[in-house]
Order: sequence, then C-alpha cells, then structure tokens
Amino acid sequence: MWRVQHFIIKQVCKEVICWSHQIFLKGVVFIVFYFTNFSLSDFFITINHLLFYLVRHWTFFFFFFFFFFFNSKTSNQIFLKKTHKRKFWRKTVESKQK
Repeated sequence: MWRVQHFIIKQVCKEVICWSHQIFLKGVVFIVFYFTNFSLSDFFITINHLLFYLVRHWTFFFFFFFFFFFNSKTSNQIFLKKTHKRKFWRKTVESKQK
C-alpha cells in the first residue's frame, strides 16, 4: 500500500512540476512577445532557440545527476543495506517456519 501511495505522490509531483514549467514558459513568451516589437518569424526563431537551449541544458543536468547518483558510495551503501535487510528478513522467516 505504501508503494502505491509513494508512486501516486511521485506522479503528482511530476505533473505539478510540468505545469509550473509550462506556466513559466508561457509567461516568459507572453512578456517577450508583448513588450517587444517582434515580428512573427522572429518570435518563432526565438522560441526555437529557447527550446534547443532547454533541451541541451536539461539533458546535461539529467546525465550528470544519474552519473553521479549511480557512481556514488552512498547509493551503493543504501543498496547493500536494502539487500542485507531482505536476506536477514528471509532468514528470520525461514527460521520461524521451521
């Protein structure tokens, strides 16, 4: 049950972050479009540049995060603790069944 709740909370957080990014980007686009005298072609060119910058920036960030997380000692220790607890739990259950 706890895993289902944890999964639901993660999905809701992802959606909220997505909505906040969309609102922020729409606000930026509106301010740029409203307060400057861009023609429509210049507007679409700047949107393309902005999207390419965001894609490059976020892919670099995620690559760096996953690389750091999977190679860190703390993640290995957490993984070892979890596997140790599972083995210990199995041993106690087996001993109780006998």
